[in-house]
Amino acid sequence: MSKSSKVSESSKEFHKRIQSPYSLGSTEDAVEDEKDDEDIARELRGKNLAHIFTEEHANLTSVIMVLMEKRGMDFLVQEKLLKSDDAYWETGEYTPDELDLVSINAMLFVAAGRVQQVTIAGLQILYEICKNGPKNAKGKDYSVRYKSNKEKNISDIHIEFKFNQQPVNLAIQENGDASYMSLYIED
Repeated sequence: MSKSSKVSESSKEFHKRIQSPYSLGSTEDAVEDEKDDEDIARELRGKNLAHIFTEEHANLTSVIMVLMEKRGMDFLVQEKLLKSDDAYWETGEYTPDELDLVSINAMLFVAAGRVQQVTIAGLQILYEICKNGPKNAKGKDYSVRYKSNKEKNISDIHIEFKFNQQPVNLAIQENGDASYMSLYIED
C-alpha cells in the first residue's frame, strides 16, 4: 500500500472518529485506570509535552488538568470557541474581533463550551498519527506538524482539523519550563 493511500484511508478514519461518539478521556487503546492527580503527575515527570501527548493515557482530560495545575501549562482559546451554541459550529462564520485569545483554567477547560471535546479530538488525531509511524501527516481533513527535542524540553506541535465540519487548530508549545496549549480558528 502506498503512503498516499494510507494517508487517505487514515483521513477517513479520523473523520469518522471525530463525528462518532468517543471517550472524552481516553485514547482508543487505553486501559481503564483509576489514578489520582499525584499518580498522573509522577508519571509525567521528565517528559516533554510532545512525548506526553503521543503516548497512551486512560484519561486525557485528567492529564491536561494535571499539566495545567501541577506544571503550570497555560491553555489559551479564542473567545469564539468558548460558546458551544455559537453559530460558528453551524456556519463557520466569524469576525476578527471574536478571535481574541483568552487564558482559561482547568475548571473552564472542562466546562466551557466544546473546548474539552475539540481538544481531545485533536489529540486523538495526534496519537493515531504518531502511533502509526510518521510524526507529520496530512489528510483530507487534518494536518499534523510535529517537532520535539526531549533534551532541550521543546515541543512544537500544530494540529489542523475539522470538528463538526468547521476548521479548528490546536497548538502545543513548550520551551524549557514555559508551555501552553492553544485552541483557535486562525492566527
